[in-house]
Amino acid sequence: MGFVGFILDTCARHLIGLRVSTNMRTGLVLTTLDRAICARGAPNGVVHGEEMGSHYVGKLRFGNRDRR
Repeated sequence: MGFVGFILDTCARHLIGLRVSTNMRTGLVLTTLDRAICARGAPNGVVHGEEMGSHYVGKLRFGNRDRR
């Protein structure tokens, strides 16, 4: 089974972060976020949403990473 993490810039209608993994762990979310930051720079005024409840653990780490 494969899992896809992606981050969309909905205003510009662009895919800015993408990663495919064989597992759904926090690393998938954080690597996708790193790729998006690399492509667009540090976020300002970001709205975050997710589809599955299992990402709430990743969301805690995402929040800590966002404050860097």
